[in-house]
Formats: sequence, C-alpha cells, structure tokens
Amino acid sequence: MRLCAPSRWLGLITLCATLAAAQTPSVLILDDSQKLGSLSLGGDNTLVVEQGDVQVNSSHTAALSAFNSSLEVKQGKIGVVGGVQTLGKVSLTPKPVSNAKVADPYAALKLPTEVPIKSRQKLFVHAGKEMTLSPGVYFGGLSFGSGCQITFEPGVYYVGNGDIYFADGTYRGAGVTICLYGNAAGKFVLGNKCDINLTAPTEGDFKGLSFISYASGLAITLQEANLTLSGAIYGPKVQVGMFMKSQVKVPQLVALNLTMGTGAQMTVTGSPAAGGE
Repeated sequence: MRLCAPSRWLGLITLCATLAAAQTPSVLILDDSQKLGSLSLGGDNTLVVEQGDVQVNSSHTAALSAFNSSLEVKQGKIGVVGGVQTLGKVSLTPKPVSNAKVADPYAALKLPTEVPIKSRQKLFVHAGKEMTLSPGVYFGGLSFGSGCQITFEPGVYYVGNGDIYFADGTYRGAGVTICLYGNAAGKFVLGNKCDINLTAPTEGDFKGLSFISYASGLAITLQEANLTLSGAIYGPKVQVGMFMKSQVKVPQLVALNLTMGTGAQMTVTGSPAAGGE
C-alpha cells in the first residue's frame, strides 16, 4: 500500500544527518512573521535548557513575552530576531541577545511510500484496556480511554488525517516515533494526568525524533500531562501549548510557536542533538 502518492500529503522522511547538527538550537521557534509572543511564558512556569540555545525567529518587538516566569539557558544563549517583553517577576538567564533567523533543520524530511496499514478508520481503545500497538498507518486517528496501559512496539506510527488523544493512563515504548500527517493532519492532545515515556529510534531516518506533526495552529496541547521523550518534538506549522502544571522533558523542540501557561514546567536537555551525532 502506498502511504501517500499525492503531493498534497505533507512530506516526512529521508533525513540527512547533517541537517540537525549539534549547533541547531535546542529550542527553535520558527515563526518569522511579526508574531507577538511567538515564545510566550505566562504565569508561574519554568523553561530550563541544559545545553544549547533558545532561538526565536519572530521580528515582533515582543517576540519573546514573559509574565511571572523563568527561562534559564545553562550552556548557550537566548537569541531573538525581534524584541523581548516582560511583566511581573521574570528571570531570563542569560540576557537575551539580538540574533539572525535560524532555518528549520528538518525542512527536508519526506514521507516514505510503502508503509503497512494498521487501521483504515479512527481506532478507539476503551478505558482501562491494556494493549500493545505495532507501527504502521492509522487513518483517522487514535484515541485512548481513561486508565489505559499502552505499549508501543519499536517503529514509526503514522496517524493520517486525525488526532491522537492520550487520556490519563500510562504509555511506554522504545524506539518509537509518532507522526501526524495528511492534508488535514490532526492534533496531539495530552490529557489530564497522562504519563508518557517514549524513547526515540537510535538509528535510521527517524533517529532522535519522537513527535512529528504537520498540522497547523494549536496542534500539540498538554493539560496537566507528564511527558518524557528521548527524541525531539517537531512541528513546523504548530503552536505548542503546555498548560495546567504539565511536566515535560525533551532533548529538543522545533515548532512554529510555543505557549507555556500557568504552572507548566519544561526541561530541554539539548543532548544528543536530534538527527545528528
């Protein structure tokens, strides 16, 4: 079965390792319009980057907007094309500097053509169920009910034209990438008290990539979720929203925009660089 013959089905793989070299920012906010608050930290939240830079491409005078929040980059800089706006008790370490736009390191990703179909319509997993899923194409989306215990076998999970919804429950997997694609690509929705811990592939085209979304708008949302990934989150047209005391640990985030709401905490380890050595 051909996964995606029409060109309108947005591309993914064949990743050249050199595209995401070590100098790629650990947090890269791609929106290069005059976007107000392209990186928005709002209300008792913390973003810690252990290694690597934070880069905001927006040219707005308030491209980086922070309210009662903290951004700490331990080994790197905070670069902004536009400007910075702060309100209330804000800590930005080190002091942000003016920096040129940084290009999307994953722009050359393309979809494979031959992938096995696992489901031709949206798959609902009932509340409380224990299940092991295998990689392949899931058309229409995936939805997990409350209290599920889900194991993802190693490989790439292509969710075509539908959302993936994680209710409260536990989700585990090693060597896993989840990709939302299609001309009507859906959303990653991480619900209250879901606990996700996935490691990314350590070899092959998807090396170092955990979540990939080709949707537009607010298409990765976390509500009081616990998310630990060993690979990058990548959404070139996606606004990522982290809310209500969500706890996130990832090595890299590359997205159009990022909004962190009340109580959200994110640690970006920055190593190893996704896709590179």
